[in-house]
Amino acid sequence: MTLHQFALTTAIWLATALTCVTPISAAESLPDETSFVSDSSGDIEQDKSFSDNHESSVQQDTSLHDTSGFEDAEDNTESFTDSIASAGDVEHTDSSDTSQNVSDETALDAETDSLSDISEDESTVEDVVGVNSNYTYINATWPEFGANGSDRSDDTQALNNSLYAAALSASKSGRTIEVYVPAGTYYINNVLHIYSNTWLHLDSRATITRTDQTKEMLAGAHRDRNNAICYNGCRHTGYTQVVNAKVSGGRWNGGMSSGNCGGPVYSRDIITFRHCSDITIADLTVGDDCAVHTVNIDAVRNLTVSNVIFQNHYRYTGSEAGYYGGRYVSPSSYDGYWTREALHIDEINFDNYSTAYPLEVLPCMNVNVTGCTFNNVLSGLGTHNYSKNNPTYNVMIRGNTFNKVYYQCIHAYNFKDLTVIDNKAYNVTGFLSGKDCSGRNKECSYIQRNTVECSKLSGYPVQDTIYLVGECKVLIENNTFRNIQAACIHITDGALYITDTAFSEVKINLNLIENGTGKAGENRYYASILVGRGCKINMWKNRLYLQEHPKSNYETYGVQFNYASKGSIVSKNIIHGGNVGIYLKETHSVSLYSNEVKWTKKFGCYCFKSNLTEFTGNLFMSNNSCGIMLDYCSNVRSWRNAALWNGSKDVWLVQSRSVEGLNSFICNSFVTTDSSQTGVKYVQGDINFDGKLSIHDMQQLSKYLPNPDNVLRSEFYMGDINVDGKLTSDDVNTMTRRILG
Repeated sequence: MTLHQFALTTAIWLATALTCVTPISAAESLPDETSFVSDSSGDIEQDKSFSDNHESSVQQDTSLHDTSGFEDAEDNTESFTDSIASAGDVEHTDSSDTSQNVSDETALDAETDSLSDISEDESTVEDVVGVNSNYTYINATWPEFGANGSDRSDDTQALNNSLYAAALSASKSGRTIEVYVPAGTYYINNVLHIYSNTWLHLDSRATITRTDQTKEMLAGAHRDRNNAICYNGCRHTGYTQVVNAKVSGGRWNGGMSSGNCGGPVYSRDIITFRHCSDITIADLTVGDDCAVHTVNIDAVRNLTVSNVIFQNHYRYTGSEAGYYGGRYVSPSSYDGYWTREALHIDEINFDNYSTAYPLEVLPCMNVNVTGCTFNNVLSGLGTHNYSKNNPTYNVMIRGNTFNKVYYQCIHAYNFKDLTVIDNKAYNVTGFLSGKDCSGRNKECSYIQRNTVECSKLSGYPVQDTIYLVGECKVLIENNTFRNIQAACIHITDGALYITDTAFSEVKINLNLIENGTGKAGENRYYASILVGRGCKINMWKNRLYLQEHPKSNYETYGVQFNYASKGSIVSKNIIHGGNVGIYLKETHSVSLYSNEVKWTKKFGCYCFKSNLTEFTGNLFMSNNSCGIMLDYCSNVRSWRNAALWNGSKDVWLVQSRSVEGLNSFICNSFVTTDSSQTGVKYVQGDINFDGKLSIHDMQQLSKYLPNPDNVLRSEFYMGDINVDGKLTSDDVNTMTRRILG
């Protein structure tokens, strides 16, 4: 039936009905819940109590009562309110009024047809609900709505009617109206529409199941001035399409499984909000979808997603091309399908949408994702699209759990003022990838107190655990990383060669990296912390416990700097194991200060073609081949370093020039073509690095005791005469006895 035919039929029906039916007042149309007691064996009495409790909770929920944005929603809001007023008179209209409505709809037929997601055969809520728009609470199973969770009939219309009745009531009362869906399973074959100032609340035992995977399940929507539903092509500017809406409780079942994810058409998003503000999604389970985004958030201001379980987000295995980055790509391209986030947070622009009008390049802002679980999904949350000039900003990702994530847990492309804190990720290939992540209103973005355990997932590529590219200003602090498959922290600008101006300024502090091997990757070389060109890095007090790569011709590095920019500092880190502890390749002005590097298969530190490198107070000990090797380096300065018990060479210089201070380098073997550089022979307790034990060493050790954490690592080792891993008065007493002989 076409829209014209339906409207005409409705008009005739209304005209006939009004001749024999007494009009019902708004108050009378509200059902008396107690009248259903005998039919429902006491269940309705509980439902009435539930209604009272929920009405009280809505009044207390101040976040859902803010209607300030509702009045700002263009002139369409006025028209929306006008339609509410006319809805109250619908049963009093005559046939001529109805015919006029049909004429108006005919005149706007072309515009309506252009909105591809509007269902032409969908009746309006007035046809079912009548004149009542004074609800304070709605149960979708009430007779005037008719949703039924105990059969397999389609409930799309019933649920949509209840949602629209809530919107009408909310607009009249200025309050948020709750639509409650009791326990049961409800089947829908078309999209549900949620409006401003509406709360859709499913019972914890309620499930909404999709039967047509080509349709979205729930979308933020608006009625235009002709009362037509729009949610993609509304042309609503700014964040005004829906203001103040909440979805909570129950389960949203997308109706897909890994076994039916290879058909000619993949499923649509389950929940979508675009051009909206003050949106909350909480305390629900959503998933069982294929190839798209489970929840799609575009151009939303003030978004809260809390305690949501995202699950079973399947990879598409069919042959249909996917839309990605302004182009269609094949299913074999991981860009097109593997990177799809379960929770997509993005702007709306011309590159990634063709129907979500207006395409005004509008980003998301003020996003809070807290306490959610992402289980068996392609990617967790964020966006893999990139628009440099329109960042998503003020994003909090806190206390979430990621398990069995096949690509990346978080895509943070051009996220400003990003905070990723207290999250846990297990059985994942990667944790976070970001581009141009920095501060906008804050000093920087933060990645703190996260726990990540990686694994190789069959059929999916290995990812760097944290990958940052572009102009990034980020603090990575107090995180724990285990079983790293590629680089643990990889930072690069992707293009810039050696320069005095760094694009990225990143602090990497107090992190623990365990069992980093890169054993699942295809590249020959992996670094737990890999710093690329154009980056200024400050690394402080990290602990890296690495394993040797299982393949003989593969290597694992603790820290690797490639063409890093002026001013990078690596200080007070502990690096044990792997093939090479610290690798500096063609770097410029990098300082190594008070680090400990032990038990590597090859080099404690390998420095190649680097300029202006400073070594101060480092300890390179028990490395299998060499403590420190300077290969074709220049302008090297060294002070109070120690290289001991390393393979065949403690210090090895090859074709290096302008090397200063190696005479203060304590070592047992020194290999160089420069006869003036001899190093200092090891004497236990020689804190002054002068090749002998004297009272000056005892005096210096006594000064160190109050603040042993401030002692250079090389001096600490030399002063720990009792070899118990600490500096105490016992070490002073032992040193005194040795000096006095």
